[in-house]
Amino acid sequence: MVRAKNRYLVFIVDHQKSGSLEGKVTSNDVFQTLRRGLEAYFGVVGLGQTQWALAPETSLALIRCARDEAAPVHAALTLTSKVSSANGGSVLVRMRVVLSSGTLKAPMQELYKRTKAYYSSRMGSTPRITNVLTKTSLNATAGACLKAVTEIEP
Repeated sequence: MVRAKNRYLVFIVDHQKSGSLEGKVTSNDVFQTLRRGLEAYFGVVGLGQTQWALAPETSLALIRCARDEAAPVHAALTLTSKVSSANGGSVLVRMRVVLSSGTLKAPMQELYKRTKAYYSSRMGSTPRITNVLTKTSLNATAGACLKAVTEIEP
């Protein structure tokens, strides 16, 4: 029997206002939008073969999908243009895939690098802040994405 091969996609949710997605739409709102898009474009099977996690503060996300479904998932992300929130509002978005990989090493490095850049630009890059970020925020963001994606094995 051949083992299931996965692809990991790191993407950024760019939206119409500057800052983070936090407070505007929740990760559940983004999830529901992606879910509807995947189901509309690729059916229930395409929907069932993906797991994902979003860090709303940094607008970074990680998706794990079957290798054969990577192109359709990438297309569904690209075709998504609006996220509706639970409170009735909506935010115009652009989802950009910045990395696609067959292993978790490169996506985790990319999440780490982009999270570090996000916090450094907001707080300044003093050695103390960089050290604190390395130990807490960066590992928490990357770790949360990793845990959410790898928690449920297909």
